Amino acid sequence: MSSVSRYLGIEDNSSWAVGERIRSGESAVADIRERREQQDLMLSITMGKIKQADKRVNDLEEEQEQLRKKLTSLEAKIMTLRSDQEGMTKLNKTLKATITGLVST
Repeated sequence: MSSVSRYLGIEDNSSWAVGERIRSGESAVADIRERREQQDLMLSITMGKIKQADKRVNDLEEEQEQLRKKLTSLEAKIMTLRSDQEGMTKLNKTLKATITGLVST
């Protein structure tokens, strides 16, 4: 048995058997390369999707912060309006009391 045949695990020493074994190995290597390329492509696609999702999360966080600021501003305006309303209610009561006092005298 030749050293090539022994290395390839082939008992048949014919060049045909050796050639078949080599072609089989080349085919397996090509299949592995093809699977590797597919996996690389899938990884690249997945990484792209992750980057897009990460950007979307950042955009949403920024939007959320802007909405929080607007909410805080609106809450402050509501507090001002309530205070103004209370002041107007007191003024209204004072005016009614004054008018009632003037009418009764």
